Amino acid sequence: MRFVFPSLLIAFSVGCGTSEPPVAAVSGQVLLNDKSVTSGSVSFVSADGRTATAPIVDGKYTMDRAPIGSVKVGISTPSAAGNKQMFKQKVEGKSFDGSSASGVEVPGRYANPDSSGITLDVPAAGSASLDIKLKK
Repeated sequence: MRFVFPSLLIAFSVGCGTSEPPVAAVSGQVLLNDKSVTSGSVSFVSADGRTATAPIVDGKYTMDRAPIGSVKVGISTPSAAGNKQMFKQKVEGKSFDGSSASGVEVPGRYANPDSSGITLDVPAAGSASLDIKLKK
């Protein structure tokens, strides 16, 4: 009888470990009408509600822990007015108002992963390159 309780304790504790859901590294370009979306963020949402977000930098994103399988995608960018303010600076003593900045504003309908209409399949093996091509 002395050995029954410790044996049961060991048997139950072996199966109590927590396991992380599978994730993958994903990167790619974000394009709107074949033009690079230079800044903003990309969000992935899996069927079971897991999320991952990555910044868009110079038209590209890198997400280290994307949920594996089919994901809904959301893309958000700063507004055009926000881009102008962000890029407003002095360049060699001249005022630069950002009007020629290459910021591309993505339509608001793409911001919510549940209603954007964009889905991707994140593969389980290794890392993947998944470009996101949007239309205005």
